[in-house]
Amino acid sequence: MQFKVLQDPEKNKEELKSIWDQLPDHKIPSGFSLERIIQWWQIYRDMDNNRFGFGKTPCIIVGTENGRVRCVLPLMITKRKKFRYFFLDYLEFYSQSLNAHTLDIIGDNLTKTDILQLFSYISRELKFDIIQLSYLPEKSIIAKTFNDHVRYHAGKVIVPAGDTYENIRIRVYSKNLRHNLNKYIRRINSPDKPVFFEVLDSKEQIEKYKKDIIDISLSKLRYEKMHSIYEDKKLGEKYFRSMMSHPGPYCAIIRDDQGLLSYIMGYVENSVAYALDSSYNKQFGQAQKISMGILACDQLVKHFAGKVKHIDLGPGLIDYKFRFSKHIIITCTLLRVSNTLKGFLFKNRLNKQHVRQHESVMEIINKYGS
Repeated sequence: MQFKVLQDPEKNKEELKSIWDQLPDHKIPSGFSLERIIQWWQIYRDMDNNRFGFGKTPCIIVGTENGRVRCVLPLMITKRKKFRYFFLDYLEFYSQSLNAHTLDIIGDNLTKTDILQLFSYISRELKFDIIQLSYLPEKSIIAKTFNDHVRYHAGKVIVPAGDTYENIRIRVYSKNLRHNLNKYIRRINSPDKPVFFEVLDSKEQIEKYKKDIIDISLSKLRYEKMHSIYEDKKLGEKYFRSMMSHPGPYCAIIRDDQGLLSYIMGYVENSVAYALDSSYNKQFGQAQKISMGILACDQLVKHFAGKVKHIDLGPGLIDYKFRFSKHIIITCTLLRVSNTLKGFLFKNRLNKQHVRQHESVMEIINKYGS
């Protein structure tokens, strides 16, 4: 194969469109649709912090053979501050920061030999200290090729939703969850203080609640170890805008006559409802001895049952999610250091972090028997 690097998604938009048109649709991960790649760059390129990195440079690598596109690997070089004082140049998946999908090389019938040839090109042509490709599917050809450098990274719980709500509740929910839901619904249905459940399914409807959504998310900061994406006003604004830019945004809300009590926001794509941002009035929940998060999640299942194939509860293997389903998707990280001085100096510390993350995911998998 021959390779080349494209570094400006907007400037190279027409060339990229021509390349993407040659790729089989079913081989393009949702996170790497061309529209999303261009949109991500437009929205987040100027976000300079340790979450997104500093001085981002897209490196979209295109591999061709006999004039035919065989693979595309969307990457990005960015600086990240590690171990307090040191900036390391990371080579990672494009849009890896703030990602909700599995990410992988785009291509058909690629072999380990192809991958080794591609990474040999990367080592020669790109300058970086660390390569860290996260959200890799376990069956990725990249993961298979570099098996010794790949470990578990994270996971997400999936609720099968192609059935009626009643059947999902009986067959997928845990017995404990069914019991708690009945109890919570009895407590919350107070005649003198009615509570309303609603799923907003248009950008216009959701934006009417924008201030309430941000306020209730920021209320989490009162509690230890809680965070909100809206704490950074600039990032919060960009994040909300990116959610609204999807063709199928939704927001499941619970409210009373005083205002918003809980929300789960996301979007529907390819018959999957992604639940990506959520928060609730913890004070109200504690006073009523109700889990507002569980009620909101159940509302989501009730609304989308029979309308989508499944509901993706978002990255993070949190205990309460396993009450809704034992179906999980595990993603991996490829971590390798280059031959730079910084790569050599921090190799052992980075590898230890890599192993600890793998072990924490394994512990959760073993706990739930998945």
